Amino acid sequence: RMLTNHHVVNGATNLTVKIKSPDGIERSMSARVLVSDALRDVALLLVDGDVAGVEPLVLVNSEAVEPGDKVVAIGNPGIGTRVLMHTTTEGIISGKNRSMGAKSLFQISAAVNPGNSGGPLFNKYGQVIGMVTMKASLENVGFAVPSSDLLQFLKDEGLKFAERQT
Repeated sequence: RMLTNHHVVNGATNLTVKIKSPDGIERSMSARVLVSDALRDVALLLVDGDVAGVEPLVLVNSEAVEPGDKVVAIGNPGIGTRVLMHTTTEGIISGKNRSMGAKSLFQISAAVNPGNSGGPLFNKYGQVIGMVTMKASLENVGFAVPSSDLLQFLKDEGLKFAERQT
């Protein structure tokens, strides 16, 4: 399973994900949306294929994150038709609880652009504390869904799934 943004997969019928294993081999696999939440801008995908040997990222609760904490964002921003694969940028948490409609997001100074959406936001320990969701029309102002919201999404959807199975 894999998390991404709702706006990345909304309306898509054929999804392909690329997974790079620790030995550097990149594989493309089909995926499908299991559940998507437009309000939180989160989608859970099921990858159809062998992901053996690929280590999952560690998703931790982001409640203790504070402005000034260092962060690293990874994504695949594009320049026209060219995609800059596996781009890493660093910055800080510039603000917490930034209201964007009904969402409350982290504001980050790490440079993010279209193509970073759905990518992880790491703390200094390499743990996922959020998921990049958008860039402002300002320089070095981006936003990420806090991992506490991602964990709540997984919990809520897991409960709904369990209820459907009974």
